[in-house]
Amino acid sequence: MGPVRLRHFHIPSSPSQGLYPDYQTAAAVQELFRRRLLDLKDNNNDNNTKSNNRGHGTFSPASLAHPTLISFTPKPTYTLGRRQASFSSMTNSQSATLSPAEITRLKAPLYIPASASAQAHGHLIAEDSSDNNNHTSATTASTQNGHIFHPSLLSSPRGGLATYHGPGQVVLWPVMVIKSNSASAPLGYKSFTVRCYSRLLENTTIALLQRLFGLKGFTTDDPGVWVRTPFDNVRKISALGIHLRRHVSSLGAAINLDMPTTTTTTTMTSVAAADEQQNPWTRFVACGLEGKGVTCVEEELRTAGGSGIHGVDAETVARAWAEELAVRMELHPRDVERVARDEVAEVVETARREGFVDAMAADEI
Repeated sequence: MGPVRLRHFHIPSSPSQGLYPDYQTAAAVQELFRRRLLDLKDNNNDNNTKSNNRGHGTFSPASLAHPTLISFTPKPTYTLGRRQASFSSMTNSQSATLSPAEITRLKAPLYIPASASAQAHGHLIAEDSSDNNNHTSATTASTQNGHIFHPSLLSSPRGGLATYHGPGQVVLWPVMVIKSNSASAPLGYKSFTVRCYSRLLENTTIALLQRLFGLKGFTTDDPGVWVRTPFDNVRKISALGIHLRRHVSSLGAAINLDMPTTTTTTTMTSVAAADEQQNPWTRFVACGLEGKGVTCVEEELRTAGGSGIHGVDAETVARAWAEELAVRMELHPRDVERVARDEVAEVVETARREGFVDAMAADEI
């Protein structure tokens, strides 16, 4: 195999049409990549004597060994950590520790308005309506200024409690071997312990926020990346949740770009901060952290007297994040390979054809 590349796999959205990929579809693609990587590890460990249960399909053996970054903006989705959800083999479905009233509250219709920056300057999330087969429209109605969704509620293999993902956010999932079990099989990039891998994602996000937006992010005892407001409040701007299987990573980080926020003071008020019909964060306690607010890049820039994030879309943010990740993996930014849209569509179809998308239906609550 030649030099290691970090392959950036971005699943596009079409905000003007209310079209975003299902969280389950992205999770299926992630599981496809991870399963292939685990199979490749098995083959390497057995000196290529063990047969692979699944064909490589659209993947060449060489491309499988490269780490991959999946980025996307999903339709509105709440995910529960392991402590809040359990799988029933009797019903082949997930159940939650939430009450029926709490579940109904999370799944209630959610109105996503067009962001101020999108209305004034064009869409925040990069559009691509050429392949709507990769998207599911959950809108029940559309208006001139936004769309109405019925959020999904899913279980997740990560630790922690409930969180939200949706429009105005970019989700970033590296799929990579974080540590080699054999000195004779080097990764071609830096190895990480579990703790160091978490720090890797947080430090990558901190560098990205400084590089693109001039925001000073930092870590606390709680997972994720935080910023300090001019009113001396600490609010989360990026969530973190990871899962590892035999040193192969899944899940990752999510950066809030332009979306409703919450605050613990009355000095600052978010747009629709108390309106559960428009603000997804007001329906639950994010990550179970009582008294901790949630913010976004757009609000922090405007609060500081700036003009917001005009001209910076989710895919641009993801690409810059990939470059920062590559540097911390001891690769070079030029080692980031942008996967073409036709290959993205082909891999999504492979995940669907091989049953990975259907398998993710079991995560629905």
